[in-house]
Amino acid sequence: MKKLLPFLIMFLIIFYGLPLFIKISFLSLGVLPVAVLLISMFYGIFNGFSLLLSFICAVLFIPSLFITSVASGILGIVYVVVFFITSLLGNLLGLMFRKKR
Repeated sequence: MKKLLPFLIMFLIIFYGLPLFIKISFLSLGVLPVAVLLISMFYGIFNGFSLLLSFICAVLFIPSLFITSVASGILGIVYVVVFFITSLLGNLLGLMFRKKR
């Protein structure tokens, strides 16, 4: 769990800190999956694969739906699934670049 902590803090910053500086719009919601992909990829490179990372990423995004109220209802569920899959893919990509020890 200690390995996850820095990456979870990064997810919290992009889900809750970034909207303080950038006006929430569908454009900014398009940038968030790219950030999730990169963070998950770095996790995979440094720590290997973790399905837990993807689940936590998706769960951490859910409260931000109520705060921003841009993506609510079905669209909110779609974004949660998109963040889960994006995190999963990033983690797998990072695993491919991970050097064997």
